[in-house]
Amino acid sequence: MSTRSFQAAQTGVAASAAVSKQRVRVSWVSNSSLRFNHHRPRRRCSLWDNKEQAAVPLRAANANKFNDHHHHLLLAAAAAEDDDDLEIAVANPDEEEEELHQLAAESVHGSRVRQGRVHRQRVMVRSFDIDRHKKATIAALMRQIQDSACNHATRCSGVELGRFASTPFMTKNNLGWVITCIQMVVDQYPAWRDVLQVDTWTYTVGKNGLANDWVILNEKTGQTLVRATNTCVMMNYETRRLHKFVQEVRDELACCIVPVEESVIPKNEQRLPRLDFETAEHVTSGLTSRWFDLDVNHHVNNVKYVDWILDSVPRSLPEGHELREMTIQFRKEVAIDTVVHSLSRRNNSGTAAAAAGSGNGNGGQGHGADDAPVEVDHLLCLEDGSEILRARTTWKPKKNLN
Repeated sequence: MSTRSFQAAQTGVAASAAVSKQRVRVSWVSNSSLRFNHHRPRRRCSLWDNKEQAAVPLRAANANKFNDHHHHLLLAAAAAEDDDDLEIAVANPDEEEEELHQLAAESVHGSRVRQGRVHRQRVMVRSFDIDRHKKATIAALMRQIQDSACNHATRCSGVELGRFASTPFMTKNNLGWVITCIQMVVDQYPAWRDVLQVDTWTYTVGKNGLANDWVILNEKTGQTLVRATNTCVMMNYETRRLHKFVQEVRDELACCIVPVEESVIPKNEQRLPRLDFETAEHVTSGLTSRWFDLDVNHHVNNVKYVDWILDSVPRSLPEGHELREMTIQFRKEVAIDTVVHSLSRRNNSGTAAAAAGSGNGNGGQGHGADDAPVEVDHLLCLEDGSEILRARTTWKPKKNLN
């Protein structure tokens, strides 16, 4: 008899089933994954459940899906000819659900490693985190690092949940943290359903700054996928003005602070160039902050800015290139119902200027400069021209990527 393999919609722990003519006998096993890749003519089959010691009738059809009598299993079933045997893989709901619950718990609470100074989370790339190529988006990665930093802070003694990483002294005096700069380098984008290890730690910068570094690894391979760093300062929520990093807060955060000689990414201290409506190559207007864009600091969350920055990027650029680096320097917070303009211009210095010629939608083949990264400068501003942020993105040709 010939044998073919099939896979159910689920992945992970699975059960193996052998089909002989009209009966499917199921035995529970672990770590079995088979692919449904063949269609057969219609035929009546039955599913034999070893747990219940009973046969469940199935009407097999081309790639039809069935629920078992407990509504736990989703089967991809196909009929067999009289002289054929099949293998069908179905998920064990109990073991798979337990694994997902464990992953969910770790993604929320995380763990403390390296003498408790480094916060570690395990997270899975979800369907709502990915783009058309089933890769995580830059905005999804920004959400992950923000979430891990907040969870890290709340696990430190004395840090309260009311606002992002606010200590008792900060809450009493109506103080909070705001990000002045964030940098991210993507060595490789994680894919859908990849399990990631997100490590973050906190350290002081200068007299009044607090910084976080992140490293995101593929848990299975150990490969470093993403590195990021930011710098924060304290702000008074009533006056909306910056506040000194006072000793009382330093003492409260002492359990979180680690000595760091250098960041995972060299801090970009250089002020990015300013754009205006005359010098910008692309302008997207009418972007408006909404109620659900606000975070617990009562202003637009920084992840929303990433979407606005990319709104002014011409489609020809992401069609042929992949975003690999992003630097954002924040100037002003955005409140609700604020109209924002997004401006962008390709950087005209060095090889980036030559590479800019390849972003015309025709693939740009035949020029050495086409293999160079493309840098784009960005500006978000209000209707009166006042700056919200400056940013720079770096894009690499997809044909040169692994």
